[in-house]
Amino acid sequence: RPNSVAPPRADTVRRDVALTQSGEYAVQFAAFSVRASANSVAAQLRSKGFDARVAQIEGGELYRVRVGTFASNADASTMAQRMRAAGFAGIIVNDVKKERR
Repeated sequence: RPNSVAPPRADTVRRDVALTQSGEYAVQFAAFSVRASANSVAAQLRSKGFDARVAQIEGGELYRVRVGTFASNADASTMAQRMRAAGFAGIIVNDVKKERR
């Protein structure tokens, strides 16, 4: 039936962008002591369609590779599940407001 067709991928991406506007949660994929390593991994995630960034936490020395900024743990969990399905395991963190980019 025409009404049961899944929305195009672009719609999915727009929904993800809407979820990532504000909040204190993110999905952290990795952490490195060398920024170039973190940048490389973030670029890989971006090439797969994830909104990846490299951030440091106030008082920390590691470069963290993170995806999204979510208002709730549940929203971050949904993204973590999507990442896992694509072969990328991450953890949910709630210190986004302490990030230095």
